[in-house]
This record gives sequence, C-alpha cells and structure tokens, in this order.
Amino acid sequence: MWIVKPAGVEKFGKDLEDHANWMKDRHHKKGEKALLVYNLSTGPEMVEEDPTGNTIFVLAEVYETEKGIDDHLALAGETLKMTQE
Repeated sequence: MWIVKPAGVEKFGKDLEDHANWMKDRHHKKGEKALLVYNLSTGPEMVEEDPTGNTIFVLAEVYETEKGIDDHLALAGETLKMTQE
C-alpha cells in the first residue's frame, strides 16, 4: 500500500503500469510458482471521513505457493527497473 501526494500520482501510476507489464511478461501462469491474483486498487485517502487530496494505491499479489513469492523476489532483483526521481 502506498499513499501518494497529488503531484506524484501520474508518475506512480505509470510505474505501476510498468510493473504490471513486467509481471505479465515474466511470471509463471501455471504450476507451483503461478501468479494467481494481481489486483490493483486506488482511491482517495480519507482522514476522519475527509479527503486529504492524496491517493492510496493498494496492490495484492497471490501465488500458488511460497515458491512463487521467492521467484518473484529473485526476478525483481535481476530484471525489474523502476524509475525513481
């Protein structure tokens, strides 16, 4: 889960789009390492029912087994390039 200020929402959204494409291209779709669920949700950050102006991004990834998580972390270290400012 990430809370992003308004000025960073567009860039962060692009980074998450790049991440989703990377996941789609590199992750197993079957077997013990399979990625079963990839779900991104966004919404306004609220404090005591009042919007802060920030956006919350929540990413959930579910794998068939722990081997899928291990594979994801290994792949990320080797191949994932996220832009940073």
